[in-house]
Amino acid sequence: MKLIIFIFILIQVHGNSVAEMTGTTSGYMGESPMEDILDKSSDSLTVFEDGKVSLSKSNQKEKETTPGTLYSKKTNEKSQLDWPEKLKEKCKNVEKNRGCKFFKNNENNITNTINDLKQKTVLELKFSDNRPGCTGFLIGNNLVMTNNHCMNEDLCKKTNVSFDGVETKIKCVELIKGNKELDYAIFRLETKPSFGQSALLYNGNFKSVLTKDPQLFVIQYPDAKLKLSWIDCAFEYENDISTDYFFIHRCDTKKSSSGSPIYLYNGINSSVIGLHNSAYHLWNGAIKMENILLDIKENNETLYKSLRILK
Repeated sequence: MKLIIFIFILIQVHGNSVAEMTGTTSGYMGESPMEDILDKSSDSLTVFEDGKVSLSKSNQKEKETTPGTLYSKKTNEKSQLDWPEKLKEKCKNVEKNRGCKFFKNNENNITNTINDLKQKTVLELKFSDNRPGCTGFLIGNNLVMTNNHCMNEDLCKKTNVSFDGVETKIKCVELIKGNKELDYAIFRLETKPSFGQSALLYNGNFKSVLTKDPQLFVIQYPDAKLKLSWIDCAFEYENDISTDYFFIHRCDTKKSSSGSPIYLYNGINSSVIGLHNSAYHLWNGAIKMENILLDIKENNETLYKSLRILK
């Protein structure tokens, strides 16, 4: 009898281990210390077609106080404030971690930078046919960059975007550019978000950045939930399979993180150095922004000149 019980327990433990290991191939295996640092809340943000914004508490009745078509509502009461506290809590157990030390020494600047980007720049792609979403980010007044595998002309017609957990009806109206090899796409929104801010795109020397081992971070929307990767977010050196246009990184991602910007931290001048597009066994992959920018310049110089570029 004891032998039978032992075998049963062994099977259960083994089964759980396999489930944890197989999980998903869109991000790191196992649990990340940065899990759910940013999440949703309960205030209501109302954005009108003419660009005016009204913020109200969730226990108040929502009113349309400005003429125009209501096209977004519903967000979080603490999304602006609670993630730094969660990060500090996570860092208590890994105080010697480089990312935690860096955050401790630059807390105010980092908090302001990430709050600004998650509210104004990084967005979630939602598809009306209920397929898993993707992440994207503003690169112009009403232009969004994401992965090519996340967007095509048919999907554009089914796509709405949201910022900082806000449910919106801002629609994709046109696919501007797609590149299968570099896995990037650019599409146009029907209107410019009044609070929107274009990302700063890095076009400097990629190799020189590698030698400095900089702090990276990713703002993303896996499973329709706002998430920040910071603690172990860095370039991968030991298992480097980088190519002329592709690099690997250790920033934690999940399903629907495709199209997320890989940021190179530099305060208010933090810039997008890569476009996250893939996941492998123990690390993730991204396309170098300098190669994407080169492709845009060669094929659409007018678009290239309109971008915010850090050289």
